[in-house]
Amino acid sequence: MARKPSLKVPDDCSCYVEGDERCRCCGASLVMPVSTLTRGLVGILVACANEGRRKRTYIIDTADVNLSHSQLNNLQKLRHFGLMVKHMDGDHQVPRHWVITTRGWEFLAGEVRVFKNMRSFRNRIVHWSEEEANDIPMVSISDVLGDKDDPYWLQKSDYAGWREFANPQERLF
Repeated sequence: MARKPSLKVPDDCSCYVEGDERCRCCGASLVMPVSTLTRGLVGILVACANEGRRKRTYIIDTADVNLSHSQLNNLQKLRHFGLMVKHMDGDHQVPRHWVITTRGWEFLAGEVRVFKNMRSFRNRIVHWSEEEANDIPMVSISDVLGDKDDPYWLQKSDYAGWREFANPQERLF
């Protein structure tokens, strides 16, 4: 079941009228798009993990990963699920460099489940309320990818040693 985008009214907006999809003050969208964890997104995560394992590093330069233009554009959605984050050098993000979070490696190893749907508002993740969270299924990597005979599928055991490649920056998820 695909979830429909919902609306969010910014705290500092005083001109909202029920049903508005745009702010009457500034014209900004009030729609919170919902992202679904799909086979394609997990395929991007698997490709990045394989590159990190190949180079024996936790920082992945997307220029080194064989991703299509569409995959590069969708890669940022993985951060909505807490599976990847932008690499930070001090206070600045490093262009094209991403890090698979501990949660991402645990997901690849089949150790954790994540929400199937996440939503964002103005490039910030909006967490589900407790009652909304009860309606959203949690999925594992095998739930998303399905049949283990697919060409890019790796067994859980292939990621069993994930801590060797995990990000030492514990502040990230």
